[in-house]
Amino acid sequence: MTNSWQKVYTLQGGLNLGVPYSVPNGPNGEVYPAALNPATDGLRNITGQVNSDGTVSIWAVTSTVSTNGDTGADPNRLVMITDNLGNTNPGTAAGETFKTLRSAAFGEVLRGVSFTPGTVKTASANVQGNMTIGEGQVVNLSHGTITGNVKVDGGTLILGNDAQVGGNVQVSSGTLLGSNSSIGGNLQLNGGGAFTIGPGMAIRGNLQVQNLPASDEPGSVCGASIAGNLQFQNNNLPVSIGSPSGCAGNIIGGNLQVNNNSVSVDVFGNAVNGNLQCQQNQAISGGSNTARMKQGQCSSF
Repeated sequence: MTNSWQKVYTLQGGLNLGVPYSVPNGPNGEVYPAALNPATDGLRNITGQVNSDGTVSIWAVTSTVSTNGDTGADPNRLVMITDNLGNTNPGTAAGETFKTLRSAAFGEVLRGVSFTPGTVKTASANVQGNMTIGEGQVVNLSHGTITGNVKVDGGTLILGNDAQVGGNVQVSSGTLLGSNSSIGGNLQLNGGGAFTIGPGMAIRGNLQVQNLPASDEPGSVCGASIAGNLQFQNNNLPVSIGSPSGCAGNIIGGNLQVNNNSVSVDVFGNAVNGNLQCQQNQAISGGSNTARMKQGQCSSF
């Protein structure tokens, strides 16, 4: 007799296993030090659901190792991944990555995952009209379409597997995770919200990110296609708009503007049809970009 359950592949992309990290924003300005070597070594408290489109959504909190002498007390993370149940190809699975939904703050540890039926909606068919995603709600749009506009106001929107939003997406607070999907209008993150824009993301309008507060999780725009302008300005959230490793550059039909940010910004490997303009950023680095004209802090990038 053979066992019908076989290990086909391991999902670990995005977990950064064994990579030490620090945690800022202690009550008196302390930083939980990377010198203690806190690092993710696996997952625990795993839960999930099977979706109607043949995928499964999995949530877990990370387990850690460090030299602080108190096992399990390091600030950790809540992560999520969506996997295709019919997939048997390790190469395809390697492209699936865990997304961080929440990071424990200084002096905090996440102890488990509470799955409440009804808080997570997987939309795999057409959703007519507009949608608002409120506090505590998660919409995982997989292989589906929202014909109108989407407003994220405290919840989480996950776009993947050829999902489509016909109109604009506006994030005032909450989380946006997107890859291998499209937005027919503009994407605007204004005033709050974590975001990860990954490979295969197509934005038919403009991408505007502004006035975001400090966060333990940096933002990223990697391997995306933006038909209009990309503006990243007045933020206190570090971001990679392409990086030397692990974050591919982007194709930008208009201008790329990076202005007045108080944290570090990476700008690498972007193909900009218009101008690349950077000014009054506290810390910025870049290279291997192409543009009609490079100006300001990005003149040598």
